[in-house]
Amino acid sequence: MKRVMPSRSRHESSRTPADDAGFTLVELLVSLTIVGVVLSATMGFLVKAQATTRHATNRETASTVATAAIDLAQRLGAQGVKTAPYWNTTNEPADTEDGVDAVTSGGVRYERHWDTDDCHLPAPVGATNPDPGACTDGIGGSGDAPMVRVRVKVIWPCREAECALTAVTVLSAALTQPALT
Repeated sequence: MKRVMPSRSRHESSRTPADDAGFTLVELLVSLTIVGVVLSATMGFLVKAQATTRHATNRETASTVATAAIDLAQRLGAQGVKTAPYWNTTNEPADTEDGVDAVTSGGVRYERHWDTDDCHLPAPVGATNPDPGACTDGIGGSGDAPMVRVRVKVIWPCREAECALTAVTVLSAALTQPALT
């Protein structure tokens, strides 16, 4: 027995209606172009954000390196700082010379440079934590408080070729501490 298929009218087509046809090639190309532009802008932002984060992290590490040197100077005191050949508490002999040492963190090399000089605070000394900028160069007069100014400069490579951060403190060089007002 033979099956008979119903015949289609001449208005019916074998194609589906236009609403179900999907996207045209032009619509796909336009949407891909829009997505590409948005992704390009987003990636540019993300790359810039990553570089900014790396720079901030390196600066924070440099600050930590400088603070560690200032803390060590305060523990050593004025005489200890002036007689110490370098400030390296790890006893690693490599990569150290007088007044300079290097610390590597996160694959970045931080050079720590420091120097000391004598200065004095004019009497009467009015603060328990004097401003390093108030310390005048030289030994000073008999009533002045003798001090040692300690400067630590940390240098590391960054996007501007070289970045630097400086920390300064003053340490009392007096054999007896001056009276504070």
